[in-house]
Amino acid sequence: NLERETYKIIRQNVIDMILATEMTKHFEHLAKFVNVCSARGDE
Repeated sequence: NLERETYKIIRQNVIDMILATEMTKHFEHLAKFVNVCSARGDE
């Protein structure tokens, strides 16, 4: 289970990655997603 705010951030990033058609934006969103997941593991 994720905290509500963490879930919202991850969900939005997944949506952004799906909608991103430009590869530069894809990697920007992927980096954000990885950062959120990494921060979750630090708790």
